[in-house]
Amino acid sequence: MFVKRLLIIGLLGTIGLTGAGCANNTETGALAGGGAGAALGAMAFRRAPLVGAVFGGAVGALTGAAIGNSADREEAYREGYYDYPPSAPYEAVPPAPYSGAIWNQGYWVRDRHGWLWVHGYWN
Repeated sequence: MFVKRLLIIGLLGTIGLTGAGCANNTETGALAGGGAGAALGAMAFRRAPLVGAVFGGAVGALTGAAIGNSADREEAYREGYYDYPPSAPYEAVPPAPYSGAIWNQGYWVRDRHGWLWVHGYWN
């Protein structure tokens, strides 16, 4: 009974500390999942609550980290880290300024606010 109460208090403390000191959703998920898994594992294994707590904590931490990592990837995609540039717009090539000049096609550059088109030029 004492172990169960201790684990429940630990679970509540873990849930209270989930946002403090965690850099991303993966770490937060592992911390919360580990605490919840330990508490539930101790309750499920009544004859050996310590074994249940260790097993449940490990399973909970892995599951929480996987869910948090999925949220981190989705957030990174929404913020544009995995964003690809749009297709190149049509650009009329002006006459060459001199004989032997080489045309450099335009290209997209990533800017803080999105994609920026750099026009082609003669070199």
